[in-house]
Amino acid sequence: MANLLFDPESNGLKLQRGFETAHMENVVEDMGELGNKRVTAIAEKLPRRWRLPYRAFGRTARGYLLAFYRKHVGAAGIFDFDAPEYVPDPFFAPTVEAVSGGTQSQQEIDVGFTWKNSQGETLISTLAEITIPANNLLKVTLPVYPPSVSQAVIYAVDGVGTPQSQTTLTDIRTWTQPDAPLLVATSDPPSTNTATERVQVRFVKQSLREIRQIGETYELSVDVEEVY
Repeated sequence: MANLLFDPESNGLKLQRGFETAHMENVVEDMGELGNKRVTAIAEKLPRRWRLPYRAFGRTARGYLLAFYRKHVGAAGIFDFDAPEYVPDPFFAPTVEAVSGGTQSQQEIDVGFTWKNSQGETLISTLAEITIPANNLLKVTLPVYPPSVSQAVIYAVDGVGTPQSQTTLTDIRTWTQPDAPLLVATSDPPSTNTATERVQVRFVKQSLREIRQIGETYELSVDVEEVY
């Protein structure tokens, strides 16, 4: 069964400036012991928490938020939410190396990548430069995928020019060039970031706040936290 979408903007509420995004800790420690050892794990994806201030113009808009909160508050009340920011553009270049194999001549390659989700695609990362000797192939390793992202597009060019799309990876972080020249005239990297995020969240208990202003204008705020 699909989650309901929390869509305050389409129901008369306006997100105000000053919303807050908190990146929760990625170290998870089990206080129980296995023998004499304490178990500590590093989460691959950092969950986030948003504090969302809304202005409601009228009782109908206010009623939407209050009703949605009352229905979904609690650990099991998971729903979808369009986060108010785009997926961050990848900053660091991918890790590249030459691996033995193939019949290609020496290559001078620039390679980068973008993150991609169902909503769109980010800008390209910093480019990595590498010389691939003859009879070797390019291998690319990407960092951990960010939240709400399951795909990455690899762009590369041999020699001078704009990197072109080579492949789209889904939930894997490595790609090895097939025994063939890099693709040309496929597609350039995006010029704008279009990768908005639809994430699974739940309300933080006792986070709903409400102030009534003049007339039927209400200031409301609520916290949501990401779940996997």
